[in-house]
Amino acid sequence: MKKLGIGITLGGVVTIIWIVMNGHASQPSIQYCDPSYPDFCISSYSADLDCNQIPYHNFLVLQPDRHGFDQDHDRIGCER
Repeated sequence: MKKLGIGITLGGVVTIIWIVMNGHASQPSIQYCDPSYPDFCISSYSADLDCNQIPYHNFLVLQPDRHGFDQDHDRIGCER
């Protein structure tokens, strides 16, 4: 499996799109990353997640924080 990251600027907002190629001649799957979590990719369409459901800690969180990773609003998510 190969990943290709593409940054697109739309109206001043950078959206990162990961295109995952599975090695077949089929269409690539496209995953839209939520711009609220720029340190890694959480799909914009993912279900509500909690800190115990992701492997990341102490990462940058921008508003809106749809998953509530930044409980104390200091822009750091899932603090330990």
